[in-house]
Amino acid sequence: MKTKFLYSIFLITILINLLSCASNKTRSPQPVQERTENFIADLNSFFLGNLHLYTKQSINSPKITEFDVYFSPRTNSIFINSKLTLDVIEISFSYAERKALYETAQKYLNDYENGLLTDEKPTTKNAWYKGTIPISWGVFGFTHSADTKYQINTEYLWIGKPYYRMRFDTATDEDDSNSPAFNIYISPSQWQTIFEMCDQVTLEARCDEIIAQAEAF
Repeated sequence: MKTKFLYSIFLITILINLLSCASNKTRSPQPVQERTENFIADLNSFFLGNLHLYTKQSINSPKITEFDVYFSPRTNSIFINSKLTLDVIEISFSYAERKALYETAQKYLNDYENGLLTDEKPTTKNAWYKGTIPISWGVFGFTHSADTKYQINTEYLWIGKPYYRMRFDTATDEDDSNSPAFNIYISPSQWQTIFEMCDQVTLEARCDEIIAQAEAF
């Protein structure tokens, strides 16, 4: 009787181990989560490249500024950071904001090709688009954060060169610290670079490559 009992325990143990092995073989190393406008994959942000664009603050003349561009798969957002005078800044664009910017960029390129961009002072009234995005800033790092309003216009920086202008207003955080107000200028050829760098299909493909490398066995 005791021998039969021990034999039964032995068979049950083997059965449990077999089921556990089968389960481990079918379990994915990273659970698949549905992709949405606000989520692509559970991955860290990765670097996309650099952009060298003209910027302007206050009444200062336009100057060339370097921007580092990153993609965040967890939020499907593009992060852009740089140093403006005293502050380092970082702005982020959600997928929804990027779609809106894409439409205004296409209008800008079409109007430029057809000579429809007039040399008029950019104002709030003639803005093509107005939006709100997160901004972080600080002298020694991103110690402050708030939401900043921005608008899209065109502006002739030089004769015959109408730029796509993004105007970012001053934002105030809960400590009453103010972010810098600034303009970013983008030319037609620079937009083509941005389209390639931030193409959604390409971004998702890069995420798939990272996941495939991590799960390779």
